[in-house]
Amino acid sequence: MGLMLSFFTMLPGNASVRKLLLAAGAEIAPEALMSFISAILLSPRPPRQAAAPAVRSAEEQRQFSSRLSEAMQAAGFKQANAAVQSGAEAALQDILRDLMDDKDTFVFGSFADGWGSSLETLNGEISPDSDIDVTCLESDRLLCLDCGSAGWTTCSGCGRDAIRPRDPTRRSEMRNLWPTLVNIDQILAVPCCRYFRIELLQPGYSNRRGQPSQMSQRILNQLNQEALGDSPMCHAVAASPPHKRPGSCMRVSTTLLERAVMHSLTTVQGQFFILVKFLIKKVISIEM
Repeated sequence: MGLMLSFFTMLPGNASVRKLLLAAGAEIAPEALMSFISAILLSPRPPRQAAAPAVRSAEEQRQFSSRLSEAMQAAGFKQANAAVQSGAEAALQDILRDLMDDKDTFVFGSFADGWGSSLETLNGEISPDSDIDVTCLESDRLLCLDCGSAGWTTCSGCGRDAIRPRDPTRRSEMRNLWPTLVNIDQILAVPCCRYFRIELLQPGYSNRRGQPSQMSQRILNQLNQEALGDSPMCHAVAASPPHKRPGSCMRVSTTLLERAVMHSLTTVQGQFFILVKFLIKKVISIEM
């Protein structure tokens, strides 16, 4: 019994346990007492329930959102900085065209969009896991998007070209320009005859709720000018699903249409885009 008591002195509330044991020891046999105690110690404990997250009031959520937005602005995530970075991209594109003597060279990607080249700051820096996409259009080739089929715009005799993807990315040439500063991908793209049919730009468009587009008319005009103008920059790049050989398939790129939207983002809209991109790249993709 003394050994049993000395053992229980190590447990929380050992004084109460000792009194119970002393009171029960005169009437319970040591074997029965040991069995009783073992059953208590070895019995499964009910799992602890996680504390429910605190529910913020509407005012608390508003204050938290304001503090988050102010912190992101302090890190550079604001419309003015995005515009400056986009301007730097335009200058970089002109420089590359002169260096490569190729007017069909374009700078695409998050750096050119102004948002998302870094998830920590917006000051022109490019994070190590990001890069600058330099796309070179092969103007001597033309891809017809199966015009005349449902879902595609009509084509005025562009002629068909049996496109075979080749050299989807070439990094070495561009790295000679900036061997240590940033990652640069040189991507070969094939011009397409037209964009595919875009429902948003069709007359009388409405969403599933029967509402018109919430985009400003200025953005819609830019999208119309790019997608339905005389010189659309629609192009296809090498991209293959996981079960196929890299570079064996191609997809149509809408990067210029996306850029028109990205360049119009306000500070708060841009910050929201950064938060969504952070969740996808740093949280969801890791958990998957």
